[in-house]
Amino acid sequence: MPAAGPVMPMTHSDPNEFEPPRADVIEYAQAAHSDLDTQLTAFFEEFRRIDLIYGAYGRRCGLSFSAYPIFDYICQNDGTSQREICAYTLLPR
Repeated sequence: MPAAGPVMPMTHSDPNEFEPPRADVIEYAQAAHSDLDTQLTAFFEEFRRIDLIYGAYGRRCGLSFSAYPIFDYICQNDGTSQREICAYTLLPR
């Protein structure tokens, strides 16, 4: 089923290029008449945008992208084990 409304496909191929927030897509997805496909498309567009920001910041700091979810989990779960971190991040030990 084709998406209706202002939902646009991801067009940027440069992973360092930031996309502006897509308030129009988010507002349309949250409308009462919106379907699940539209909501998921809007969610993944924003998730991809945040992913690009984390990736660019990590490269500037000399860290791998996988370091950020690990740091995030450790900060939120003091005393966590490697097994718990791997289960949360889906990364190998």
